[in-house]
Amino acid sequence: MSTFLKSSRGRMVDDRLVLKAKGTVATSMVGEDPIGTDKSHDAGGATRGAMVLNVYAVPNLIAGANFTMRLQGGKTSTFASLTDLAIVELGDAAGISSESDKGVGRYIVPFTNAFDGTVYRHLRHSITCGGTVGTGIEYECYLTNLV
Repeated sequence: MSTFLKSSRGRMVDDRLVLKAKGTVATSMVGEDPIGTDKSHDAGGATRGAMVLNVYAVPNLIAGANFTMRLQGGKTSTFASLTDLAIVELGDAAGISSESDKGVGRYIVPFTNAFDGTVYRHLRHSITCGGTVGTGIEYECYLTNLV
């Protein structure tokens, strides 16, 4: 049974779909911090939805600093075989590969977990911090209701 939580921005969110609660991260990790648990969600089969990132604070970045946030899909709960389903890069323009928005705000990235007959039913969040990231980035990550 799921419960519904209010996100930091006041919207209702199914607690089973929260992959990372609001907090600050300054090192690469998978799942939830500071608890350090590898939180994941079993979609049960082929699905589509959106990864939502609410970014509250990005530090003054030194040239080349970047944060790459991913929604990853695995065939099994061990994530031994996984693929990136959605990627958002934030940071100094010299440190990222795209010219998308690079700061505070809401990022809603659609995804599907089915590719060429393979379903990656287990979903998790990861972040890679590159360069000198200072105090880190404050954000939360959750999934919209899955279809």
